[in-house]
This record gives sequence, structure tokens and C-alpha cells, in this order.
Amino acid sequence: MEVTYKIIGADGREYGPVNLEELKAWIKDGRVAHFTNVWSSAAEAWMAAGKLPEIAAELSLALPPAIPAITPAQPEVVPTGFWVRLLAYFLDLFVLSLIMTVACLPFKAQLGPMANLTAAKLTEMMNGGDTAAITEFVQASLVYCTIYSFVSLAYFIGMNGRFGATCGKLALGARIVNEDGSKITYGKAFWRYSGEIISFCTLGIGYLMIAFHPQKRGLHDLIAKTR
Repeated sequence: MEVTYKIIGADGREYGPVNLEELKAWIKDGRVAHFTNVWSSAAEAWMAAGKLPEIAAELSLALPPAIPAITPAQPEVVPTGFWVRLLAYFLDLFVLSLIMTVACLPFKAQLGPMANLTAAKLTEMMNGGDTAAITEFVQASLVYCTIYSFVSLAYFIGMNGRFGATCGKLALGARIVNEDGSKITYGKAFWRYSGEIISFCTLGIGYLMIAFHPQKRGLHDLIAKTR
């Protein structure tokens, strides 16, 4: 007499009876695994499928169900508003002024013509046609702008690339992130800094966009694909 089998499915319901070939087909379909309860008419008892020698070969070839990969959820990105970012920028200007004070010390002689210079003195110098004084002032201005450019570049790219924020943003709890919320790299920080130059060259319109953009993103954020 042919042996028949029944199983308890994953839904808790009983299926069968079926013959051995049909049971093996269920194994291939993934309906029967090692710990599936199987009733055999030969044993007249329920047992784990792995204990039935007649289907051991089929069970060894059956692959366990794939476990879907779990992608870590990125933290929710809450846009930082225009006024908070403006305050952060003023804090950064204060930090930069302190750094510039130290950075300019080795160039005190070259920057001498700019010391204690007032608008009245500059106007008097220009009207008087003092070529030598004007030349010294221009040279000192170029030295200062060069120092500031290097300090600004190192500050913004270094801080944003390392921490995702400058001192001003850190103080206010703000961060610069990629569009998906992930941390930006030094390369992205450089690209964003270059975008800020464009925002500045648009007479500040690139920055003003932050106040009206639905995600509070400036022109430089859109260029660098940051938030």
C-alpha cells in the first residue's frame, strides 16, 4: 500500500494526504522545511520532516528562505531656517576674525599700511595723489586677502568635511548633509564652498533663496546637492 503524507503549513492548516513524489514537489516549492510537521501513514505519527529518511536528500538541497537585507534608516532631516543659518554665519565670522588675528601676526610688517587706516585717511591719501602710500595700501590689501582666502578655505572645508558643520552651526545644532541625510565628505565640502562663491557673486540672492526654498536650501546647496 502506498505511503501517504500530511503536513502542517506555515498558516497552521493541515494539507494532504499526498504521495511521496508530491511531498518532494512541496519541498522544492519551499512549502516543506526541516522542521515542518509531517504525518506519515507508515509511522502513523507526526514528526519533523528532517526525521524522514525518504526525503532527506531533497531537504538537503532545499535552500532556506532568503532574508531581506535591512537598510539602516537615515535620520530624519529637519531643515534649518534662514535666520538660524544667518546667526551661525555671524558666529563663524567671529571665529574667523580670531583665527585671522593669529594668522596675520607673521605678516605684521606687510600689513602695516592697513593698521589704523580710516575712511578719512584713505580719502585724503587718494585726493593727495600719494602714489607710494596708495601702492603700499594695495599691496597690504592683497596680502590680507590672500591670507583670508587660505584661512577661509581651510576653515569651511576642514570643519564641514570633518564634522559636517562649522563652529557656528555646531553651536546651534545644525549640520550639513547629503540629500539622503548621509554625512558629506571633504570633496563635497569643497564643492559646496565653491557654490557659496557663486551665491556670493549673485549679490547674495543665492543665500536669500534659503528663506523661500521649501527645503531651506541655498543656491550652493542645490549645486552641491546638500541640505
